[in-house]
Amino acid sequence: MTKQEKIKEAYGRFYKPNIHHYSINGWVNLNEWTEDEVGKLIDEIGMEFREHSARPKSLQGIETNNGWNVLKGIKNEIQHDGDIWIVNKHGGIELWLEHQFLPIGYATHWKPVIEPKPPIY
Repeated sequence: MTKQEKIKEAYGRFYKPNIHHYSINGWVNLNEWTEDEVGKLIDEIGMEFREHSARPKSLQGIETNNGWNVLKGIKNEIQHDGDIWIVNKHGGIELWLEHQFLPIGYATHWKPVIEPKPPIY
């Protein structure tokens, strides 16, 4: 699914590109919407607000894809030393250790396993 398809899905029946302008990350200018429309957006899909803009809360993290990197099936595409999380082609999330071989086409996304910082106290 593409970023634009996720934006369309998040807005649901309110998605009207011929009437409203949607930014690349799903923000809309609230001045383009009536007060009644904004109320329905808040009630039905939940919105987050920024200055004069809003977007569905479900789009939080879309700028960075929640930290996931897209794989395009290119050999040696993952430039990371260490363990990684992958999303397999069936949508499941798996842990792959650094020494494991990841076949091309098996995963659609990856993100590094980040070692946690030690406790402060």
